[in-house]
Amino acid sequence: HGGALTARSDGLGRGSEFTLTLQRSSASSIAATPPSPESSLPEVALSILVVDDNRDTADAMAMYFQISGYKTFVAYSGAEALVLASTLTPDVVLSDVGLPGMDGYALVRALRSLDGFAATLFVAITGYSSNADREAALRAGFDAHVPKPADVKKLEQFIQRLHAERRPHRKT
Repeated sequence: HGGALTARSDGLGRGSEFTLTLQRSSASSIAATPPSPESSLPEVALSILVVDDNRDTADAMAMYFQISGYKTFVAYSGAEALVLASTLTPDVVLSDVGLPGMDGYALVRALRSLDGFAATLFVAITGYSSNADREAALRAGFDAHVPKPADVKKLEQFIQRLHAERRPHRKT
């Protein structure tokens, strides 16, 4: 990209400074490159609730989907997700299974029992990746099971495909 990365430190225990410099694109170079079908914004701006007690993971995943054109919300626990669910009904819930207090299985059962969540797509994003874990997630009410670390681009394509398949069944 024609940029440079420099690192500087005054020694052990004195911190570090990292500087990333990138060249600014000219307007003509942006306009001359049509977006590829893979990088275009979603046809429908879906809303996604990301639930993960690892704040970095939750925030990074939400940021990816927000930059990609989705409306995103983040909860760091099952209890927090239930509070959000009282004011919003997301199209998609991406939830870790190993949450403190209320695990992802209990969360998906609780959300599915709420009015308006019948058409919501629930995806378990979890480090629990055995076949037994997958079956447990599906039995609990998740529509899909994705082992961590999730490839967010593939996850996005998967969500778009499942949403398109379910769209005729959704209430508008």
